[in-house]
Amino acid sequence: MARNPDWFLFNKIFESYDKLKFQKEPCDRLIAHASVSAQEKVLDVACGTGWATLAAAHAVGPTGRVIGIDIADKALEIARGKALKAGLGNVSFEEQDGHHPRFEDGTFDVVTCASALFGFQDIPGALREWKRILRPRGRVAICTYGREFRSVSTMLRNTIAKYLTASSARNANEGSLETIEECTNQLAEAGFNNIQTATEELGYYYPTLDAYWEEDVMSSMRRIPLDKLDRETAERVRIEHFQEMKAFARDQGIWRPVPTLFAVGLKPN
Repeated sequence: MARNPDWFLFNKIFESYDKLKFQKEPCDRLIAHASVSAQEKVLDVACGTGWATLAAAHAVGPTGRVIGIDIADKALEIARGKALKAGLGNVSFEEQDGHHPRFEDGTFDVVTCASALFGFQDIPGALREWKRILRPRGRVAICTYGREFRSVSTMLRNTIAKYLTASSARNANEGSLETIEECTNQLAEAGFNNIQTATEELGYYYPTLDAYWEEDVMSSMRRIPLDKLDRETAERVRIEHFQEMKAFARDQGIWRPVPTLFAVGLKPN
């Protein structure tokens, strides 16, 4: 399995990452858009802490089956704990690379991937593999975030980049899958058809900038490049970023836009 060089930092933040407001609702909505139903067999790729996996497990019922795969062992540990607490016996989790899932051709009715495909090193290759393991007329369903969601991360990344090398501060696929057109094109090029799309705004407010910093930045993947800075420099970045975030200040608090894009495609017969 390919390991990100910042692997130990990814595992470090999963406890807090699981509590982020923008994590769970897109997962629930993805399973709804995918029309996951009773008795189906579902693979949830890059399942993280299992929000979409567990939603799918509820949807397929006791006669269905759901498998969640991820390369983050800490995330899978959290996901297994959730499934146990929920008393779900139709779901399991495996440590696998989503680029190359180890399953036979035509194994699944549905493959889902919630808020993760944009971070894959080879998006077209992953989609082709997911098509391979789907049965004919099986469905792939993905969700990702629109540009306004990432504009917040982009501002912070650009500020951090003043103090880090560009390669340390950014993701190779940053900026991909930010529009419905991009999502549609990727699915079509991988061989899916009858593609259905939707956009939903799932944003919310933080009461203060400090709450935004602690509950969003320091609880998410955006913390990773910050942890490479010394304390004084990290504080300088925080102050600069607060000035930038004033553009999102509203009467209700600090607006965190979460435009969420959904795309579902069919594997041809």
